[in-house]
Amino acid sequence: MIKIKNRDKIYISGPIAGNKNYQKQFKEAEEFLRKKGFRRIINPAALSQQIGWSWCDYMRRDIKLLMDCNYIFMLDGWGKSEGARLEIKIAKAIDIFIIKRFGDKITMIAIEEE
Repeated sequence: MIKIKNRDKIYISGPIAGNKNYQKQFKEAEEFLRKKGFRRIINPAALSQQIGWSWCDYMRRDIKLLMDCNYIFMLDGWGKSEGARLEIKIAKAIDIFIIKRFGDKITMIAIEEE
């Protein structure tokens, strides 16, 4: 069982590019995490869109936000997303706890090297 402290911060990671439903999926994840006790949630899909930004620009912004988190929450389909795969590599390298939803529970998971 994961014990959540008030200062814990979690980053939601999953496919955005090419995913028509990403805003809904990220919002649902944010609501689910809030119900589980997380108060400091970073939802990159809810951040403002910047005109003229490239994929690299968004990744630079999002990775900066990830660096201050204790947890990363992986959405279904993350393995098909270049950005989410990069985020999880970084999370593993700096000991951010990786969690995923299984039904109504959140569980820490181990990600094998590619």
